[in-house]
Amino acid sequence: MLCGKRSGLIWMLLTALLLIACGAPSAEVTPTPGTSTPSPSPTAVPASPASPTPEATQSATRTIKHAMGTTEVPAHPKRVVVLDTGELDTAMTLGVKPVGAVEAIAGEGLPAYLQGTEGIQLVGTINEPNLEKIAALKPDLILSSKMRHEAIYKQLSQIAPTVFAERTGVTWKENFDLFARALGKEEEAERVKQEYQAHVQEFRRKMGDRLKQTEVTVIRFLPGDTRLYQKESFIGTVLEDLGLPRPPSQDVNDFAMYNVSEEFIPQIGGDVIFVTVYGNEADTAKRDFMTSPLWQKLEAVRAGRVYEVSDDLWMLGIGYTAANGVIDDLERYLLGEGAQVTPTAASGEGTSAFPVTIEHKYGKTVIQKQPKRVVVIGFNDQDPVLALGVKPVAIRDWFGNQPYGVWPWARDELGDAKPVLLPSGDLNFEQISALKPDLIVGISSGMTDKDYRTLSKIAPTIAQPKGYVEYGTPWQEQTRIIGRALGKEQEAEELVSKVEAQIEAVRRQYPQLEGATGLVAARFEGTLYVYGEQDSRGRFLSQLGMRMPKEVADLAADQFYATLSQERMDLLDVDALIWLIGDQDRRELESDPIYTRLKVHTEGRDIFLDSNSTLSGAISFSTVLSIPYTLEHLVPQLVDALDGKPSSALPVGYAGASYIGG
Repeated sequence: MLCGKRSGLIWMLLTALLLIACGAPSAEVTPTPGTSTPSPSPTAVPASPASPTPEATQSATRTIKHAMGTTEVPAHPKRVVVLDTGELDTAMTLGVKPVGAVEAIAGEGLPAYLQGTEGIQLVGTINEPNLEKIAALKPDLILSSKMRHEAIYKQLSQIAPTVFAERTGVTWKENFDLFARALGKEEEAERVKQEYQAHVQEFRRKMGDRLKQTEVTVIRFLPGDTRLYQKESFIGTVLEDLGLPRPPSQDVNDFAMYNVSEEFIPQIGGDVIFVTVYGNEADTAKRDFMTSPLWQKLEAVRAGRVYEVSDDLWMLGIGYTAANGVIDDLERYLLGEGAQVTPTAASGEGTSAFPVTIEHKYGKTVIQKQPKRVVVIGFNDQDPVLALGVKPVAIRDWFGNQPYGVWPWARDELGDAKPVLLPSGDLNFEQISALKPDLIVGISSGMTDKDYRTLSKIAPTIAQPKGYVEYGTPWQEQTRIIGRALGKEQEAEELVSKVEAQIEAVRRQYPQLEGATGLVAARFEGTLYVYGEQDSRGRFLSQLGMRMPKEVADLAADQFYATLSQERMDLLDVDALIWLIGDQDRRELESDPIYTRLKVHTEGRDIFLDSNSTLSGAISFSTVLSIPYTLEHLVPQLVDALDGKPSSALPVGYAGASYIGG
């Protein structure tokens, strides 16, 4: 979004100077551990204070009977702390955003399938809640279960009114009703349950005769344990609601079969197998199972009907939003709606790449299946997407008036596809939603936290990773992230290795680049700009072995560019200087008495690239596809500039054969 003078400057830099930017963050934006889901639950309601029920309007409190006795709770609780994932699912589903919640695993954050968890404070883990952190939040209601936290019930009750369910898992529906009463959300709860039942009936209708003929196995790999989930579990009740039969090993009125060994594999059974992993996969027996000859002989494996699904959703959710997400997964995989079939060859690859979790500056995004309708809103993200063999349904325009936003170096990869061209200005969320994407790629988009939350309601959305300045993600990292998101991690790594090898070959071919000082600069309406060492253009020179003067790097600091005053034009006096510049600005620059006295100019070591030329576009993109083009066409000019050959300074407006399409 654009706002104020700074936004106007950034937008000017984008359109006129090829800076990868579109606007300043709004004042409300702060990095948070936000999450995303591929299909928001139809039962979730907007977060708001608990609504009073008729009986609650009579007094300021209500009496709730629960597993530990009776407790007086506020009629309208506003500061709720939840100490298990089921309680979190319930609160969020009913539109109550807790002020505090626990993690299942320390450092993993809150379940990724839930939307809107940004800003919820973490108060320890399920196994070890932090009482001091809970007290510091000054809650007016605490929710958990006797099974989990009976030992600390007294301490919790001294902090705030505390309501416990008897247990978790199979009783999730009863727990939901209890917590809805405690939250004053009975009316909303009835609507949620009705919508879930409608979802169940719709699934049954779609399955038709296949319903009773599809035995479902659910296996979970944990560090030190492998489990087959049976009927008295959260997932067991959902499958039973749907009418899906279970193989004999799981058609048992119990929670799960523990410590399943490889020898038991032939008895697992099932026409389809769903796999989840809890914790560090390397600490589980998953790989041993998947590579076992016994596993390869299972009917579901041989038929390619093994799917890895989200443990957060299938195991930890334990609520109506999670249950609806499970049904979405089952529709996708059992009804052929975009199912990603797990490879079954005994190659050691195990299951499919999905789901995958992508971490970024706004949290985590879970991609449940291989994307088929990709919308690119990052200004140069289309290149790695195309390089990986995926043709986006839409591409955001940047500059240069290129057909479908694709420059010459990527046209072969685009082929005859005709993606929708999104405008380069403010994001049009309605237009994006109408495209029905299943993945939105915005690593180089400059999206704000508010943008991210809006986009995540449309489809899983990838924002810029942490640790880099805005628009400063290295091309290698950009390619790898997009590769993971598309289920093409190995192909992405191969592309990165190939281009890095080309860069290294150029460094060996032109040793004179090593240690030479170099800058990429721009001029617009009399103002000078230089690109910092965290910008793609600055990084390109450093990859060639060139270095940026420290004073210039310090000026840019935590931005991708810096402005340069007339008085400091001396900083441009480097061994080789590349200008991205329009005709009028070049004429004015070459008439400037200060600039024309700099050695970089008098010795012919400045290179002028028309701001809309293909070569200017290539170095501005600096992607896995454009870098080879830049190496071929720009490096020889750099070498000439270092030798002080005036011919490297192109006439005003010159495009030349190398710049066709610019």
